[in-house]
Amino acid sequence: MHPSLALLALLTAAHPDATVTPGRARWLVQPGDNHCSLVRTSEDNGGKVLRYETHPGETRGLLLIVDPSLKRDLVGAPTDLQLMFDDSNDPHSLIEASGFPLIEARRRGFGLVLLAYGDVLSRIAASSSLTVKHGSKIMLRLRYAAGDSAAKALAECDDTVLKRWGFDLAFMASLRSAPIPNAKPGSWVADSDFPAGLERYRGTTVVWATVGRDGHLTGCVTVSSSGNDVLDRATCSIFMRKASYSPALDQNGAPVSAPVILRISWNAALD
Repeated sequence: MHPSLALLALLTAAHPDATVTPGRARWLVQPGDNHCSLVRTSEDNGGKVLRYETHPGETRGLLLIVDPSLKRDLVGAPTDLQLMFDDSNDPHSLIEASGFPLIEARRRGFGLVLLAYGDVLSRIAASSSLTVKHGSKIMLRLRYAAGDSAAKALAECDDTVLKRWGFDLAFMASLRSAPIPNAKPGSWVADSDFPAGLERYRGTTVVWATVGRDGHLTGCVTVSSSGNDVLDRATCSIFMRKASYSPALDQNGAPVSAPVILRISWNAALD
């Protein structure tokens, strides 16, 4: 699936006007039906906004940075970027991210959207600045107060959503390791997977899938519907056919069945 299609749910919810008051820099945690968000205005009073959206049960997060000084042509196509916290140039501390063409954020400037894998939340909690780099080039920098308490609240929001879906957090905590995807889950979905006749539909389906001891899915159920039964069934069908994991391991190192959360944002209407 084209990366910009999978970002619609973030973009339509990420307009900062309703959540941030200029001049009152503070962290805000916003719960959603199937995600949680952390929002912060920048300490430099330049009108910049940082929004980090987590998808409970997943290892990736969506980052939106709105900056009045950004130029529309800053990112013209999906680009590999790096996130640097507190100006640490240690290559082992950088987090890889995919940056996408800028979107307009309601007269507040342009927003840079990044899809990041890794422990971004704990890095935000422990840091006071974020720099986005493309190789050695600095694209933008934000400064903010450390968000340790806000990060904790966001993690609690994630747990609340997972519990609502019936996720056994105690079982997951007892594992030596959770299931690890053998490829980025987004690569399992293609534009051609849209069911015929629904190519213009918008909606997000979230499913709970069980990864068996051999790394293949053994079951799949919808926990948050797109609002369309055909798309919900297609979501499970796609992942049941294409998903592949290294299985979870118990404390003795033996493979065990364990759940994962997966989602598809059906957003072809952006084409």
